[in-house]
Amino acid sequence: MDTTIQKPLYEDLLTYTHTEITKKTNVTTIAIALVSLLLGIGTLAASYYLGKTMGAVGSLLIVIGIGLLLVSVYLFVWRSSELVYKPTNSPILKKEYYFDGKYTQLLKSILNEGSSEKINTLKTLSDANVKVLMMYSKDRQFFAAQIYKYEPFTYDPCDKICSFNGNKAHALATNFLALNAIDS
Repeated sequence: MDTTIQKPLYEDLLTYTHTEITKKTNVTTIAIALVSLLLGIGTLAASYYLGKTMGAVGSLLIVIGIGLLLVSVYLFVWRSSELVYKPTNSPILKKEYYFDGKYTQLLKSILNEGSSEKINTLKTLSDANVKVLMMYSKDRQFFAAQIYKYEPFTYDPCDKICSFNGNKAHALATNFLALNAIDS
């Protein structure tokens, strides 16, 4: 039996690298993580000394110390860097929208043409067989989106990645954000 692995027809927005998007270290998050780490270590040390004389307080300090250590690990590992739009140094945010399959052609038209006027005719659902994943800069000067179609057990890209900047990006991002979105 010969097994052939098919390559996807379209690049995925989640793994796409855009020339104007870069990963930047978030110094504030790292500082908060360091403070949390030091407080966690200090709390655990205090629990060791206070635990001998004050049993309940020592136990509470152990829980607080472990909690602070877990927060610091979370911040270091998952929140220490962020994507930014280089020209404006604005952070990149992600949202996803779900639509009924009947909107697929309209969505393709909106994204391929960059026409934001038709977006308000769309009706979002909490879960459906068509998903639009969008990335946009916080200042809305960059916008990229891709349509995904539900295939058994996963959403696969069904159209190319469309990206815009400037006024067109601002209009698309603003009109999409007026819909009910699910943060990703």
